[in-house]
Amino acid sequence: MKLVIDTNCIIDLEIRGKNYGHLMKIVSKWKSGDIDLGVVAISASENQKGGWLSNSFGDFQRKLINAGLQGVEILSPMAFWDVTYYDQALWSDVKMKELDKNIHKALFPGSHIEFPNDDDSMKRKWRNKKCDVQIVWAIIYHKWDVLVTSDDNFHEKEKYLLPLGLKNVLYPFEAANRVN
Repeated sequence: MKLVIDTNCIIDLEIRGKNYGHLMKIVSKWKSGDIDLGVVAISASENQKGGWLSNSFGDFQRKLINAGLQGVEILSPMAFWDVTYYDQALWSDVKMKELDKNIHKALFPGSHIEFPNDDDSMKRKWRNKKCDVQIVWAIIYHKWDVLVTSDDNFHEKEKYLLPLGLKNVLYPFEAANRVN
């Protein structure tokens, strides 16, 4: 089984948040070699608490170490100007862009797909949406099995993501039960 945990799960591991116990069961199974565990490099580009952005991909790597995820597989997202770390992203073709667009429409119907040129608050909201889209995109593109997330939007929109190639969305407690 190949599971990808999202940014919220990484934070829960780092700060021992509400899903910490469930996530530690998953991490334990990964460390024992029973499952594959991944994160998407786009998580390094998420807005941090207070609205600031990480200065480098090294900040994200330290976050992974603090969360007990040293050595976890890091899946590359598509490259986006002023969003991704280019040595941690893929140049995209038409087919890749089409999948990104379809995922965006499924997760955030009616919202900007392209980077907005207006105020900074719109740009911050767009960035977080793009990070969510690219987490799903990377799972589909790299052919992983499961997205583990506590974000209800992924669960609510799962029926629209499955036809695009996502295999499964699980809450941390569901994933912990499944790997045991």
